Amino acid sequence: MTTILYIITALALAHIIADYYRVWQASYLLKPATTMSIIFLAQYLTWPAFDMFTALVIFALVFSLLGDIFLMLRSDRFLAGLISFFIAHVLYISAFLYAAPLTIHLGLLIGLMLVGSGYLYVVLPKAGQLQIPVVAYGLVLQLMVLSAGSFAMAEGHSSSQYLCLIGALYFIFSDSVLGFSRFVKAWPISHSIVLGSYYLAQTLLVLGLLSPR
Repeated sequence: MTTILYIITALALAHIIADYYRVWQASYLLKPATTMSIIFLAQYLTWPAFDMFTALVIFALVFSLLGDIFLMLRSDRFLAGLISFFIAHVLYISAFLYAAPLTIHLGLLIGLMLVGSGYLYVVLPKAGQLQIPVVAYGLVLQLMVLSAGSFAMAEGHSSSQYLCLIGALYFIFSDSVLGFSRFVKAWPISHSIVLGSYYLAQTLLVLGLLSPR
């Protein structure tokens, strides 16, 4: 497994560098390659078993890969990418609920509501015709974080399950930076931050969900 993690890290770093310097041909290869390496990690952790729980996680990664492809295209496919990641989060939520019943942790809920409300207050007026999709995506993303927290703190949990909550928080951070840089203001390293936190989020989600307990 360590070798696979090294490969994921190397591909992610190479893509971040290629994206920063706008080497588009390399980016078009490295972005899907990085997500595919995370899918390979998921398959490695579960091989040869393949049950419903595993299928939900892998299909979440597949729809994430589809979202990656839409978002990296030079033509604007932001809405298609948003829909793909919306489906990915629904699948992640389904995986969390398949493994453990939903238990709302008040501190996490209040934190998400406060941060989410402040974020939408800033971003939503700039989102134009995408306001409804942005709100819907924000809600499903917050539900994914809540379900990750419920899974992480379920009775009989293992320490690896906390990786899911950390990964989910990195995911919401990555998407928040992406939304802010698209609708409000971008800065030179904003996309590097988006990519780095996104790849870390996906890797931690896979490790937390699929590592042997």
